[in-house]
Amino acid sequence: MGDKKHLIENVEKDVKPYEQFMAKKETFKQGWGNILYKDKQENMYTSEVIIHDWITQPILENVDTKNKNIKLVDFGGAAGATLLIVAKQLKLGKVECYNVDINRVALERGQKSFPEIHFVESPLSMIQIDDNSFDAGYSRFVMQYNPLVSKENSLPTQADILKEFYRVMKHGSVLVIIWPGARDNREYPAFNEFSATIQAYVSGRSVEEVLKQRSMTDTKTMGEIAQSIGFKILTTTELRTTDLSTEKYYDRFGEKMKQNGATLEGLQKLIQDSIKKYSSTLEFETIEGEQLVVASLSRLVLSK
Repeated sequence: MGDKKHLIENVEKDVKPYEQFMAKKETFKQGWGNILYKDKQENMYTSEVIIHDWITQPILENVDTKNKNIKLVDFGGAAGATLLIVAKQLKLGKVECYNVDINRVALERGQKSFPEIHFVESPLSMIQIDDNSFDAGYSRFVMQYNPLVSKENSLPTQADILKEFYRVMKHGSVLVIIWPGARDNREYPAFNEFSATIQAYVSGRSVEEVLKQRSMTDTKTMGEIAQSIGFKILTTTELRTTDLSTEKYYDRFGEKMKQNGATLEGLQKLIQDSIKKYSSTLEFETIEGEQLVVASLSRLVLSK
């Protein structure tokens, strides 16, 4: 790739969103990714209920269950822990697991903990895997770190990533893609700016810098890209989530936020100001007396 750097590499160095995969369960009680799901607080990264409903179930509904031995891949899965949960839930006999990611630190951590997984260090725009390798796969919370359009081809685009996914999946395979999306064209820029404003404050970066590292794409556009490459769309789903409360967010990230000059009071004011600004565009839900933004995750289930 020469001097072109894959955007997710830069993001993970800064944010490391999957660090919690190797943490103890109690970390998630107040942690990143907690949502209210089926009337219970669940962590959308680690909850076996959510992993089943969002990833495993659509794979089971579309994979050839006559083939008891399959190759399963997680694109951008960091340390790879989700793979073993999905493999167990599939109950198809032998499930050979592959994890493709560019984050060497996460991969090394995963190799020590999960020797049964094949770890592949590779950018998703140039996957070091043979054509037609996988029967089933998934990618979650990865696509938003790649732009729709790349100026002077300086960064891999979402289309570049999907082309590589298409190349390494077998004909007749199933692929589940989940990413932060938007319900309509009005919500898309508003939610992107709302999230970027908060992330900029807690990370000490500028809003512009954060926005450059995020490219939220609506489901229709992502589907059109996938179809132009050759994928068939099996299902399109909106997955609703509610943000973590301000105090719980600060409980989880307060120490890191302090390093960047952020305070709980400052975060609370910023969120309240943002709610006023976007109240006519975004949807909010009152939980425990606090207004929390209702976010949309988009899911495409594709077949090659």
